[in-house]
Amino acid sequence: LASFNGTVGLNLAAGQNIADLGGNPIPTVEPAADETYVLDNTTAAVTSILRQNPLTSPTNATSVTFRVTFSENVQNVTLADFNVALGGTATGALNAIVPINTSTYDVTVTGVGGTGTLGLGFSAINDIQDLIGNVIPAFRATESWANNIIGSALACVLWGYFLYQGVIDPLGGIW
Repeated sequence: LASFNGTVGLNLAAGQNIADLGGNPIPTVEPAADETYVLDNTTAAVTSILRQNPLTSPTNATSVTFRVTFSENVQNVTLADFNVALGGTATGALNAIVPINTSTYDVTVTGVGGTGTLGLGFSAINDIQDLIGNVIPAFRATESWANNIIGSALACVLWGYFLYQGVIDPLGGIW
């Protein structure tokens, strides 16, 4: 049951022949009150972290709000669960968290200034969990993609250049 999600119950099979130690058979019909259990082994996940206010980038706003959406209802969501990812000379600090509902939260960063990138990530010690206690694993996710895209493009271009020059492929071939 460690990987099962859904409702679990125990029912009597048709034609069962269960008896107590004295040989008395149990009734062959289901009891009026059946026990069932709902199992949830799926951890909530972040489905998005998006700019909420202002919606556009770049901005010269001194305050930025990110909307964080989870795949299911969660609890224990506080400012300590997040961090601000800064690049360049950008500045900013976590200021407020406003629950929109139990699966959507607005996180506000104030004192925004400088030049560079500003993103929202998760603290390594976050304790966010779904309503039955499945803890969201620590990770870092931001909406700041510019550096990743530029780095990936540069790596592809340089790799292509080196391959064109006849450099030995570190994976075992010569091009």
